[in-house]
Amino acid sequence: MTIYTVNKDNFEQVLPLIAAYQRFYKAEPNLDNNRAFFSQFLDDHSRGILFIMIDENGQAIGFSTLYFSFSSVSASGLCVLNDLYVIPGVSFSSIRSVGNKLVLHSFNYAIQNGYHKVCGTTDESNHTAQRLYNSFLERYKQYHVTKSTLYEYCAVATTKSIL
Repeated sequence: MTIYTVNKDNFEQVLPLIAAYQRFYKAEPNLDNNRAFFSQFLDDHSRGILFIMIDENGQAIGFSTLYFSFSSVSASGLCVLNDLYVIPGVSFSSIRSVGNKLVLHSFNYAIQNGYHKVCGTTDESNHTAQRLYNSFLERYKQYHVTKSTLYEYCAVATTKSIL
């Protein structure tokens, strides 16, 4: 399994995953709208970036999205890990593996590009994602983690890499 930055060569592979992710969250996907919206992140990563995981058979099996914003409190940039999706039918241990690798890759990209705070939310009913995030945050203690009443997390990096 390999993680790639989504680009013109693999963009069409991520679009069905985005649509499936939208359906998971009870939204009706619009392929034309998705193509127009997400294509803005192919060459210009100043506002966001997408990552795709491809398995050894060339199949897209997951993706993650980081959006970039700012914090007035810390007077610095921050990343929002907005999307994390692994295709259905993947065993739970594989989901954790794929999901962990995508989260780790996303966090490392953020840190290496000067963003020392990564935040995100997931639906309260998405227990798989919650377990994945909790497991990730337990293992990488160099993140100071705060949680709110919605399943939201913020992780502040204290190192330059977590690999």
